Amino acid sequence: MKRKTTREELDRFPNLTEYGYTPERVDTEAARIQLFDRLLFGALLAIFLGTAGAALYFVVYRGMDSLWVLAVPPLPAIVGCVVLTRRLSMTNAALVNKAHTVRIKRGFYVEKPQNRPAADAPAVTPAEELARRLNGMTGTEFEDYFAGLLVRAGYTGVHKTRAGSDYGADIVATGRRGERICFQCKRYRGAVPIAAVQEIIGARAYYACDSAAVATNSGFTRAARRLAAVNRVKLYDGGAIAELESGPITNDK
Repeated sequence: MKRKTTREELDRFPNLTEYGYTPERVDTEAARIQLFDRLLFGALLAIFLGTAGAALYFVVYRGMDSLWVLAVPPLPAIVGCVVLTRRLSMTNAALVNKAHTVRIKRGFYVEKPQNRPAADAPAVTPAEELARRLNGMTGTEFEDYFAGLLVRAGYTGVHKTRAGSDYGADIVATGRRGERICFQCKRYRGAVPIAAVQEIIGARAYYACDSAAVATNSGFTRAARRLAAVNRVKLYDGGAIAELESGPITNDK
């Protein structure tokens, strides 16, 4: 199975970014195209084997000794298999961009969706735009974004922990009062469960921090909020991050 599309790969194709594609949308559309290509590849391969077998039969049992009998019937199937093999080796973003470009040339799109919103469409608020950006990020991109937000807030020594062995914390920083704080960043589709709070509590002890926090683009379950309150863990949900983004930003909390 092909690896998922990253934001960097998507940015290489202006056609897709201009029409509002996200990495998740690219991967979903690529999966549909690849399924069709694999079915077509199987059909062409069956045609190739069938026609080649028939041609061989006529040569062996019917006495037809012309070599073109073996070459000509399966030739279109061979060409089709080669083309499909090249398509299946393309990255998800490149494959979807190729199909998208064909649709543009054939006039499937009257205008770019971003160019002119519908007259009755409500205006997008800054918070909604930020939510769209956060939801389109990968986990690593969200960590980098939140680390930058901490720097803007006045934290010093902001650094990411080692991926794969972070012991429950993604970022460790120092506040303006000199306190060490560890953060766990969760780019989530649903509510962040209690496990994230449990992990950052353990990370607070491991990294010898004075306080701990969990940040997410979405929200938290009720159990996660209760455990965080008892253990003095700060929670930043999507709304809190929007407030920090709009400023003024401080780290007094």
